[in-house]
Amino acid sequence: MPVEALMRKTYELAAASFVRRIHLNHISRKESFRTRQVCLETGFRELTKEGLCSIPKTAGGRCFILGSGSSVNDLRDKDFREIEKSFSIGINAWVSHHFTPDAYSFEADGLDEAPSKEIIAMSEALALKAKENPELALFLLRPKRVGLQKRMVKIPATLVNRSFMYGRYNLVTRNPENLERDLGLVIARAEKAISSQPVIVDNGASVVRLVTLCALMGFTEIVLVGVDLNANLYFWQKREAESASDAVWESYPRKFNPRHDTLETENRPFSTQAFLIALSASVREHFGARVLVGSPGSSLASHLPLFEWSRINTPHPEGSHN
Repeated sequence: MPVEALMRKTYELAAASFVRRIHLNHISRKESFRTRQVCLETGFRELTKEGLCSIPKTAGGRCFILGSGSSVNDLRDKDFREIEKSFSIGINAWVSHHFTPDAYSFEADGLDEAPSKEIIAMSEALALKAKENPELALFLLRPKRVGLQKRMVKIPATLVNRSFMYGRYNLVTRNPENLERDLGLVIARAEKAISSQPVIVDNGASVVRLVTLCALMGFTEIVLVGVDLNANLYFWQKREAESASDAVWESYPRKFNPRHDTLETENRPFSTQAFLIALSASVREHFGARVLVGSPGSSLASHLPLFEWSRINTPHPEGSHN
């Protein structure tokens, strides 16, 4: 066996979790330093526990993370009224949807090019939302460097002080057998870590980072809406959808993929589905927060509890699945 392969095999042993943890702490400190540098140069606030606590939250302990899957089009008016009663965060293209959440999450794509039609469209949509909702909060994944700020959504001046920037870091293990243990160690110290380091554990997907953020904000029920993780269209691509205008279709192009790209592992350690399942167990154990799925069509529905829209005011039986 080549020396490199042997070293990797040794590194991935269960007994080497302490070594991986030291390595991961080193990576998170470096990312924290880079994030602070970008915050200083761009003028955005770095994400801290104090900053998270400053964001107004509705009573009840429930929040909704709003993704872009086509199951969003199955939501009824009364469902949106229920979402409105709780805290909610829209991811990226959600800014084009008619429903305005309490916060948005955006990230830069890292390309050293002029802003795309998608970025321009999201910037214009956010400017309109900011005029109507000056209390919006924004969670911004830092660009790789300051020069790539042009690939971020343009943040209205009125929201700069309500915009929290953070960095990300991936687990160093590549062994599925280590995922739950190594991730659990990260989540166990996440609340303490965010007090000094504006970084969040990641696996290459916004929803992963937001689940951890919602747990850090103190929510005890985290509902994933439009997080379908399948090959279905995005909500704006269905012609019957309210948001599916020709302009939106042109601005947010997505090629058909028979397998959702977040389920691939070519550019990430684990599939988003596997990571979310492990993350859900970790935030339940360390924060007492339950992660639920808002649509039975999601690939997560057979692994996580299904949120019961028709019984929203009725407590869920402990450990119930649908």
